Amino acid sequence: IIVTHDINEAMALADTILVLGPACQESPLPSTIRSSLTIDVPRSERTDFLMSAEAAILRGKLFKLLENTPSSMHTL
Repeated sequence: IIVTHDINEAMALADTILVLGPACQESPLPSTIRSSLTIDVPRSERTDFLMSAEAAILRGKLFKLLENTPSSMHTL
């Protein structure tokens, strides 16, 4: 398990990326899995993948998921 706030690091190191979020809108605590994204690229090909159009699409999806979280989750 790797915990990171860096999308590029997650894409480079993980086989599955889990995006956490609040169980309900009133709670700022990340207590549920909002999304699970699988990286189906062998680790030996990750460097090239990270510069690909496919990776850019995945990066956009991840940013969009994080964008839709309450602002209180982004500050500690």
